[in-house]
Amino acid sequence: MSDNKVVTLRGLVRKNSRAMALSGLLLSIYHVAEAMIAVLLGWLAHSLIASENVWHLVGGIAALGATLATVSVSWQTGFRILQATSARNVCELRAGITSQVVSHGGHSDDADSLPRQELPTVVGEDVVQAVDIIEVVPVGISALVGAIFCTIVLALIDLPLGVVVLVLSAVVLIVLHRLSQIIERRAERQQTLLARVTARMTDILQGLPVISGVAGAHPAYRGYARKSEEACADARKLAWVSGGYEAVAMGSNVLLLSAVGLYAGYRTISGDVTLGELVTVVALSQFIAEPMRQCSRMPRFIGLARASVRRLQRVAEAQRLREGQGVPSAQIGTPAISMRGGDGEAEGDGEVEGSEQASVAFAEGRLTVVHCSAAWADALVDALVAGESMELGSLTRPQTQQLWIRGRDICEISVDDVRSAVLAEPRKPALFGDTVGQAVLRSSGEGRAEDAVDILNALGLDELAPGAAHSAGVLDHELTEGARNLSGGQRQRLGLARALLAEPEMLVMVDPVSSVDSMTGMKVARAVRDIRRGRTTVVLCVGRAFQSVAEDVVDVKPLAGSLRTRGEQFPLGGC
Repeated sequence: MSDNKVVTLRGLVRKNSRAMALSGLLLSIYHVAEAMIAVLLGWLAHSLIASENVWHLVGGIAALGATLATVSVSWQTGFRILQATSARNVCELRAGITSQVVSHGGHSDDADSLPRQELPTVVGEDVVQAVDIIEVVPVGISALVGAIFCTIVLALIDLPLGVVVLVLSAVVLIVLHRLSQIIERRAERQQTLLARVTARMTDILQGLPVISGVAGAHPAYRGYARKSEEACADARKLAWVSGGYEAVAMGSNVLLLSAVGLYAGYRTISGDVTLGELVTVVALSQFIAEPMRQCSRMPRFIGLARASVRRLQRVAEAQRLREGQGVPSAQIGTPAISMRGGDGEAEGDGEVEGSEQASVAFAEGRLTVVHCSAAWADALVDALVAGESMELGSLTRPQTQQLWIRGRDICEISVDDVRSAVLAEPRKPALFGDTVGQAVLRSSGEGRAEDAVDILNALGLDELAPGAAHSAGVLDHELTEGARNLSGGQRQRLGLARALLAEPEMLVMVDPVSSVDSMTGMKVARAVRDIRRGRTTVVLCVGRAFQSVAEDVVDVKPLAGSLRTRGEQFPLGGC
């Protein structure tokens, strides 16, 4: 289980205790004032029969009007406070959970924490249900105050009548509390199934082109359909249980009202209750249904909130970034990035094959292209982003390959310093922003708009705004979410432009022209060579475009069952 206990029902109540106390007071006034209407109606009926003084009628009507005004104002003010407090807490809680997931340290994927794919459901639904406790507590307490007030009035009118109401109310609440525990367990299970179905659908949509290519679309759909049917069946069971809960709640309220009305009528016929008191009893028996209904439903909402809080507590806390030494300065003869299997000091350029200490190195200040597998390239990018050693091999035989940054083990360097010195761009860059300018300048600042335009033009992205009156018009080109209105090649080049504008000391990227034609690819490769001249640039999984402009070429060929690699470096003299 995650150690994240920040989100608790008690913590939410304690944090918002003032707003809840104020709204609870106002809602209690509302219930008492509404009950007083029944008392005033009985008093008016008694006054009209016992006296012909018109001022009794005028005073009663004025008191009734003031009570109605109190009912309206207290209800509106109390619920506005609750709604504003709930909305603020939902925003804060969603922001807090988002900061745990989207953080520099990444999201933990241990067995006890929620899977990453279930987080949208947690943020969208569980947060709202957990925050409902802010409304449930004051509403429930005020309803209980209203029910107690009605019971006291009934007891003052006739003690046996008040005792009957009190006993029956206690029995109803106990039965409904037991039912709410069943709903709580089923609600937690249903939320879990719903989150898993949503996660599976997301995975299928993201990987549809790949699974379609290997005839996996139908098995994937059938697996999703099975999970969806399971979630649907569980939702039906929960709906039946919730419906039974509502039926018991409504039925118990009807029985309570019937018992109170019949008993009050009997006491009136017996002469123990006056006509005015009968009017009050009948009116109170109608009014008491609302606070009793609210009291009976509160355990259910508390159960749902408790189930959602348990899921929120399973959201893993953000991992802390490792502290360490800084990145060494560039030195002649020391490679910018090197890697090797096993222990030992990093060596310079060279070839070691058939040895347990095989190494690969990328020279400082040069444009190096690497022939390697996609898995090897992804492992290197992931390792540089995380500031850790490379994880290679299969799931059953994982193997670690040490990374060295300018001769220093990456595990000894602060993760922040690694990320400041080395920019590792993945195969599919994540693009954010409503326009090209926002996507490119988000990390560099608006002051570099001219540099951004030059880089975009050099990469051929001026095609996005061919009819613009000025060259900066490309920055105003609108983007949809994830830049999906651009082609794959345009998204690659937009991510490359952002990386080039950041001007890192070392830039490592997977071939950014894999989705463009050969002519555009050559143009982009030459632009990268010119912009990054004299700085360390490593391009993985290269094609002919970058190979034609590279200063060094490295051929990485992992041997099956080991970490041994063959690193070949030879200058091409540039272009």
